[in-house]
Amino acid sequence: MEFNIIARHFDLTPSIADYADKKIRTAVKKFHPGIISVHVVLSVEKKYIHAVEIVATAPHAKFLAKGKTIDLYAAIDLTVDKLQKQLKKYKERLKDHKRVAAKDIYRANINVVAPEGSDILDRKSFKIMALSPEEAIDNMLDSDYNFYVFKNILTGDLNVAYKRGDETYGLIELRQ
Repeated sequence: MEFNIIARHFDLTPSIADYADKKIRTAVKKFHPGIISVHVVLSVEKKYIHAVEIVATAPHAKFLAKGKTIDLYAAIDLTVDKLQKQLKKYKERLKDHKRVAAKDIYRANINVVAPEGSDILDRKSFKIMALSPEEAIDNMLDSDYNFYVFKNILTGDLNVAYKRGDETYGLIELRQ
């Protein structure tokens, strides 16, 4: 994880840098270990107000937290708490997207019958979940396949999301 601290309008001491580093790294590892980079800006405004801004970047999300108090350490604590709330909310949202009601899960058995002398000898079984196309693409990116079969929550039809050769995505809508 890339970690940068910038101090504006004051000299950054090692103790402040260590405190911010330890506090932020702990929060990030606890709630979202996939964070790629964290940029922290510590500044002093009007000679007595300490402001902290944290920007954490994950592969598919960006988090921004800001806080101001009279004490720099308290400002770091306040901003880290705000960042933790955002990370926790994001983690819960991801978890909720993966929870699907039992009525929305279907089992698709794809049986491939190979003619004599054919090289096709594979059988796959997938759970078909009710998702939006965007969620299906996210699930496809998390899997080992270049396609993802799902029930579109917008239309109720079976769809196949797939990755095209030019690094874009396609959608096949199967209608009955």
